[in-house]
Amino acid sequence: MLVLGVTGDVGAGKSTVTKIFAEYGATTINADHIAHEMWKKGEVLGKAAGRWGEDIIFPDGRINSSRVASIVFSDRNEYDWLCNVLHPLIRSEMERRVLSLGGFVVAEIPLLFENGVPWWIDITMYISSPFIERKKRNLPRGWGEDEILKRESFLLDRSEKISMADIVIRNEGTLESLKENILSLSSKMKNFASLSEITIILPSQREAMILSSCLLERKLALNIELYSVSTLSVSDQKQSENNNWKLVLLAFQKNFNQILKTTKVSGVTSVVAPFLKDVKRPGSIWKKYIPEEIRV
Repeated sequence: MLVLGVTGDVGAGKSTVTKIFAEYGATTINADHIAHEMWKKGEVLGKAAGRWGEDIIFPDGRINSSRVASIVFSDRNEYDWLCNVLHPLIRSEMERRVLSLGGFVVAEIPLLFENGVPWWIDITMYISSPFIERKKRNLPRGWGEDEILKRESFLLDRSEKISMADIVIRNEGTLESLKENILSLSSKMKNFASLSEITIILPSQREAMILSSCLLERKLALNIELYSVSTLSVSDQKQSENNNWKLVLLAFQKNFNQILKTTKVSGVTSVVAPFLKDVKRPGSIWKKYIPEEIRV
C-alpha cells in the first residue's frame, strides 16, 4: 500500500487534484469530510456549545459553521481550542480507515504539516497556485482577499510547507495539463503501491549472477541483493551442509509472472519456488524516482 498525503494553499486545487486521483483509480479520504462527521457527535457539539453558547447550533441540531468560523478565525486561543478538540478525533478516524484499505490511497489533509505528518503517510504533496487564481476559486465560498489572508495567518508559512513536501505541484495552467501530470504520477504510484520483495533460492553463485543480469536487463526488478546461505540437513543420521545463493529483489507485482518465466529461460538449472511479500512502506523507495517539483 502507498498513501499520498495532499495539502496546499487555500483554494489552490487540493480537492480537484484528489478527485483526479480518484478518477484514475485511487481510494481517497478527505479530512474535511470527516470533520463534518465529527460535528454530528453530541460530545463535540456539547463542548462547543458550552464554550461559545447554544446559538452556534441550529434548531435542527446542525452546527452553524459560519458562526464557528467567525469565532475561531478571529482569536488564536479559540482556534487552538477547537483544533485540540477536533483534530485528534479526525486523525484517529483517518488512521482507522487507511489501515482498512490497500493499494494506492490519497488522503486530502489541509493541515497536514501544521499537525505533523502521521506515520501512515508515505509521500506528501503540496498544491500551490498564484494568489490571483486562488481568489477566483474562493469566490463561490464568499471569501474575499481579506478572508483568505486571515485564514492563512493561522497556518504555517507556505514557503516552509513547500520545502517540507516531497512533491510540489504548481497549479498554474489548464485543467487538462493538470490531469496529464496527475495521470503520469498516478500510474507510477499505483505501481509502487504493489511493490513486493521477492526471494529466490539458487544452487550456485554463477546461476544467481546469470539470473540477476537477466532480470535487470529486462527491467523486471528495481534492485537485487545476493546472499550466500548455508542450510544443514540430516539424512540417515548423517548431517550435511548445502550452500545456496539467495536473490532478494524489489519488483512490481505485475512483473511477477514474467520473472517466473525468466528463471526458466535464463540457463538456471534449479530454482526453489520464489517467495513474495508486500513492501509495507514503499514511499521511501519511491522517493528516489520522483521529481522534486511539477509545474502544470
